[in-house]
Amino acid sequence: MHAPKTKSITVPTPPDELFEVLLDTVRDGKFDLLEADADARRASFTSGRTALSWGQQYVGVVEPASDGSSLEVVAGGLDDAPKALMDGWKNGKAADKVVQAVRAHVG
Repeated sequence: MHAPKTKSITVPTPPDELFEVLLDTVRDGKFDLLEADADARRASFTSGRTALSWGQQYVGVVEPASDGSSLEVVAGGLDDAPKALMDGWKNGKAADKVVQAVRAHVG
């Protein structure tokens, strides 16, 4: 993964429930789930390639927090994709979209 960017949120939802929301968001969105570890509450997934994008690789981790749970999403470029000047900005925006989609599913 190159030019990784991280976005996170904390919500008043139990960790296991937030992990399921993350998985539902990935399955319902334009993502391909690569791996999900329910015990570690960690999932890795990718977005598809399009005419304008090589796609991104994501890792989402849910951890307990004092007021519910937190979700951290790291987005980066695929290892086999060419690197570009705006990759960091694009990856930050991609991670933010995943975080906001999860927040919308949580309510």
